[in-house]
Amino acid sequence: MMDIFIIVIASLIGIPIIYFSMKSMVESNHPELKEKEIEKNPLIQELKQNLKELEDEYEGHRRRTLEREQRLNRLFQEELRKGNDTA
Repeated sequence: MMDIFIIVIASLIGIPIIYFSMKSMVESNHPELKEKEIEKNPLIQELKQNLKELEDEYEGHRRRTLEREQRLNRLFQEELRKGNDTA
């Protein structure tokens, strides 16, 4: 009789624990729930803004470097032509 009582009590306590544990695992592994949770995080929003600013800064640097490289190539080509004309 005592064994049945222990089994019933364990079941009454264990089943809700198992249910809520499984529910929590499913919710935590659900990608849409994770994305919504992440998007609300102010740290993530700040990091995204910092990344955007860094990408913009890099793009500006890349563009200026490309322009400088093209200008130097033109100067180099002009110097080569001048050298060939005098030779």
